[in-house]
Amino acid sequence: MQIKPYWQNYINGEFVDAANRLKIENPADGSDLAEIAQASAGDIGRAVDAARACHESGVLTDMRPVELGRMVRGIGDWILDHKDRIAEVLTLEAGKPYWESLIEVEGA
Repeated sequence: MQIKPYWQNYINGEFVDAANRLKIENPADGSDLAEIAQASAGDIGRAVDAARACHESGVLTDMRPVELGRMVRGIGDWILDHKDRIAEVLTLEAGKPYWESLIEVEGA
């Protein structure tokens, strides 16, 4: 299985690079799986500011419960629709058996 070689940070609705990267290794054999952007203090500050602005805007807190429920249900449906791929990545990243990863994803 192949996974994307580089994963950016997701801040304020955009994927962004970072000055540094962290290597992710497969714990089963020590091989390199991918690299992820290593967020700086500034990146973290921007992410916190964006989250705070989202909260203060009321876009989620003012949402009717039924609408919020539909949104959360949609996220759950997406996870289940992609459970095999998510479980494969989790297996590589954590070094656990695929069946165990699949149970974890289905329980999310």
